[in-house]
Amino acid sequence: MPEKKTIVLRWTETIEHSAVVNVPADFEPGEADELSDTVAELAADTFYAVADRDGFWIEKVLPSFDPDAEDLPLGE
Repeated sequence: MPEKKTIVLRWTETIEHSAVVNVPADFEPGEADELSDTVAELAADTFYAVADRDGFWIEKVLPSFDPDAEDLPLGE
């Protein structure tokens, strides 16, 4: 088995959400950008898709191998 090391890998994701919601009859579409705090309170699972995943970087290399860390399947 090839030798391995343990790293802390970080990245950024842009996630899309979708929800069917009821709003007041006088709600205007221009008000939609004021909803960021309100949608966080939705009870439903609103996950739709990961739109983008990038900006990978190694935060640090751990000083010793961690056998409980998940194996990243590179080239397998």
